[in-house]
Amino acid sequence: MYKKTLQNSISIDDQIDNLISKGLIIEDRDYAKDFLSKVSYFRFIKAYSIGLKPVNGNYYNGISFNKLADIYIFNARLRQILFPLGT
Repeated sequence: MYKKTLQNSISIDDQIDNLISKGLIIEDRDYAKDFLSKVSYFRFIKAYSIGLKPVNGNYYNGISFNKLADIYIFNARLRQILFPLGT
């Protein structure tokens, strides 16, 4: 039987501190806070960190929050083009 484990929620500041502790470069903390207030931390990080760090490890050198956010935004826009609502 599959048992789902829930992760405790953490504040946006704690989310950012956690990412920094894993080696992710945060160029603009205010941008990161604004972005994470609109996008689910776990969806964003789990989906867009694949290949950018080993499982449960630190990010490879040079990986930044802004790069991850750009990938997320590009993917969201591409999905809107490929799969428009109402068709």
